[in-house]
Amino acid sequence: MEKFPLLRLPAVPLKKVVKELNFILLALCSEKMGRVVASMRFKTSVFKINHTAVEQNISVSFKTLNLQWNFVVSSDASEYNYKYTFEGQAIKFNIIRLHWRYFTINSLCGSPTAKTVEHFLRKTFVCENIDYKIDGKGCPNIENYILEKVNKDPNCKSLSLGAIANVHMNNSSRPKPFTQPIKEENLEFVFKNLVDRIELIVVGDPGKKFRYYYRITQKNVTLRTPKYWFTFQNLIGARCESLILSRNERSSHCNLNPEQLNNYLKRWIDGKQPDISYLYVELQWYPQKTEKWSQLTAGIELLDFDAKRNDEDYG
Repeated sequence: MEKFPLLRLPAVPLKKVVKELNFILLALCSEKMGRVVASMRFKTSVFKINHTAVEQNISVSFKTLNLQWNFVVSSDASEYNYKYTFEGQAIKFNIIRLHWRYFTINSLCGSPTAKTVEHFLRKTFVCENIDYKIDGKGCPNIENYILEKVNKDPNCKSLSLGAIANVHMNNSSRPKPFTQPIKEENLEFVFKNLVDRIELIVVGDPGKKFRYYYRITQKNVTLRTPKYWFTFQNLIGARCESLILSRNERSSHCNLNPEQLNNYLKRWIDGKQPDISYLYVELQWYPQKTEKWSQLTAGIELLDFDAKRNDEDYG
């Protein structure tokens, strides 16, 4: 069978053909093919950089293709059957095809390799709205990573700290979600130093003793473990535009009481709390729901919800 001269096709049919192929692997075939794929300006829908204490991975998704590139700790280099050289850096890897449009690439762990792969992906594809994730145990030199990597990335959309892992408990056949603990000093450093434009998502649990006595200034903040540490002073001092206190974690509801929330709402109505335009608070008031609702809304005029209004009508 003769080889098909793919690169001799005109630009329009060439892009149509490449779009139906695994264009990530195609870009790894050669530097020339990489430049051809880069010229087509394929745009990522997801670009995540995940850091653990010892390893990294990058997740990239397009409308028709999904890749996870792992940088793993391994002493046996012989298991990596492929090699690609990008700007003088040789990368050895293997490919695990989970599905035609879902696949994993594994490479030996190493900061130079991870940086080279990230550079290759950013140079080859249009990578916007990048999400950074840091494991609950942190990552090597986390302070420098936040200041020099995350803060200075103009395409950074969000930073997540900590994670929820599925673990088997008490010989149960089904894994249960377990919230990672995160170091208090890491969370405090992120609050104080993450630039305001980057969305902050705190997934891990800093523990019962953690307290934060300064303003939270990031514009968009989600706190999934506010149960023990987030106080009324944190709420009225926040300079967020959007603040979400817990979501999807029943055990991590917020401990603000209805009188405190009533106080905040009255301050907001009077214009004393102008910053937050979206506030989501997950509470656990059952079975005293009616009594708590009365305390929450005391002295506040209530109107029937108009389902016909659009979100943009609410100013």
